[in-house]
Amino acid sequence: MATFLRRRSSIDDIKKKGVAVSKSTAGKLTASVGKGGRNSPKDIEIVEDLLHARGFFGHSGDRRMNIVGAKKNRKNVTIEAITKFQRTFMRSPSGLIQPGSQSERLLTNLSPGKVITESLGSWVAHIVDGAQSRHLKSQNHLNPGIRLMIAARRAYYPPRPSFNTLADSTVENTYGKIRKFEPTEGRFVKVTDHDSKYKIDKVTIPQLAGKKNQMGGVNRTGKVRCHEKAKDKFLRLFQAWEDAGLIDRINDFGGPVAVRYRGQNKSKLSLHSWGIAIDLNVQQNKMNMAPARLGEYGCVLELVPIANSLGWFWGGHFQNTGLDAMHFEIAVP
Repeated sequence: MATFLRRRSSIDDIKKKGVAVSKSTAGKLTASVGKGGRNSPKDIEIVEDLLHARGFFGHSGDRRMNIVGAKKNRKNVTIEAITKFQRTFMRSPSGLIQPGSQSERLLTNLSPGKVITESLGSWVAHIVDGAQSRHLKSQNHLNPGIRLMIAARRAYYPPRPSFNTLADSTVENTYGKIRKFEPTEGRFVKVTDHDSKYKIDKVTIPQLAGKKNQMGGVNRTGKVRCHEKAKDKFLRLFQAWEDAGLIDRINDFGGPVAVRYRGQNKSKLSLHSWGIAIDLNVQQNKMNMAPARLGEYGCVLELVPIANSLGWFWGGHFQNTGLDAMHFEIAVP
């Protein structure tokens, strides 16, 4: 995603300007929502709609599993979504959004899932790049508008695409059926029987040359293994990231081929088993943890919109299997 200042200026110049934050069409909170909040139904609906728009909350059909009337054994998805949102810009998220708080301003005043445009006098600033953001963040004397702009960038989360992950039947019809497999070590398995569509081949992805692999070594040539039908999809994905100037966001990778169980489910296999998925910047985007934020080492958030445009699904949008922000998989064959 393009991030730049349309006109360069010193910190002192910026400091003198005010930041006019565009107002959202969403309603305003009347009271607190979340852990320990007043939680009026109207306020809960406002928060859930905004969290959903930003990609932190599931489909609208999920939203009745919320704070109102929640039983002890019911998963409180609303508070969890608030916490996940706050974790993108707070060290210790509270799970509570109060009127006038930073959480409320970031959630209601800024356009979700888009480059945030702020007015700085006679010129426009699109949220500054990572290095500039870190520099500005250290300037505690800046006015609240500038600090809000910085926090907003760090709170960016890509919007969920209109398509979903591939159904198991589609995977088997397109990339082959793995009929039998046997465990080897840990989560890994060995395929012992498959149909003729299951074809793993080698492909050279130039952009991966020199990148670390998940085993701790360095891939010198960019040669990896993936499904025969997926080679072009991988090549186009990495070329698009390079064309956008984002290849330096990738520090290490895992896969594509890694024949293993899908999480802890020993009856199903990960899409890595078919060579149609890849993991990026593993340590900074661990399973069930918030992904690295914009400007931080290992962040993959800027890669997501391009991947979506090419038919790839990002694990940071998983809803039923746990957050997996390192993971990108083919969703449109």
